[in-house]
This record gives sequence, structure tokens and C-alpha cells, in this order.
Amino acid sequence: MDNRLLDHFSTLPAPRIERTKRYPLTEIILLVISATISGSVVTATAGDVVAIDGKTLRRSHDNASGKSAIHMVSAWSSANGLVLGQEKTAEKSNEITAIPELLNVLELKSCIVSIDAMGCQTAIAEPIVQHKADYVLALKGN
Repeated sequence: MDNRLLDHFSTLPAPRIERTKRYPLTEIILLVISATISGSVVTATAGDVVAIDGKTLRRSHDNASGKSAIHMVSAWSSANGLVLGQEKTAEKSNEITAIPELLNVLELKSCIVSIDAMGCQTAIAEPIVQHKADYVLALKGN
């Protein structure tokens, strides 16, 4: 394998915690570049179901320093079997503002976007329709 591409990124800092380090940063960058070039992340399949959901990352809090857990909103492509994008939020209640930001960076034409009850907002449904996609929004009894 030609290491010139990896050498190009070798000067980037890798500020990850040592105990969680499993792969060199340069290899991760090479993987992302390769996936992008091959088109597996760039093109969405017509009729793909994209599930938008928020999750709190386990063990991302630090009680000693008062740091709360990280909460992310992700877009999962069922056809491609991967996360298309993520948006970090301050807390679970901020999903309502994070979801439109995430939707604006995705190519959703001809996709079906599903979101739980938190996403039943006009400000969330409108960008989906503007991207020429359909949506399924879950409702709760309350």
C-alpha cells in the first residue's frame, strides 16, 4: 500500500483518550476518504428509510468535573446500514433544534424519514418536505 496518503495526515493531532484508542487517526481518515470516493456515503438509495433518533452516549459524563453526558441526534440509513450524520445537543430537550440542523446537511430526496414523538414539529416536517422526502412522525398518547 502506498503510504503517501497516510503520511500526509500524520501531522494531525489525535486528542483521543489513550485507553479508548484502537486505531491510528490516519487510518480512520483514510477509511473516510475511501468510503467517500467509493460513493457509499454520498448517494442515498431512492426509497431508503432514514431513522432520526437521539441517544445519550454511555460513559460520556464525568461526575468529578460536573460534565454531563453527551447527547447526539443521528440519522441512520437502513439501506446503507450506516449513520449518515450526527448533531450534538446540549441535552435531550434540545433535539427539537438539532434535528432541523441535521436534516439540512443530508440528501433526502425520495427517502422516508422516521422520527419519534419528539420530532412532531412543523419546523422539523417542513425541511423534510423541502428535500422532496416523505416522513413518518410517531405520536404519543399525551
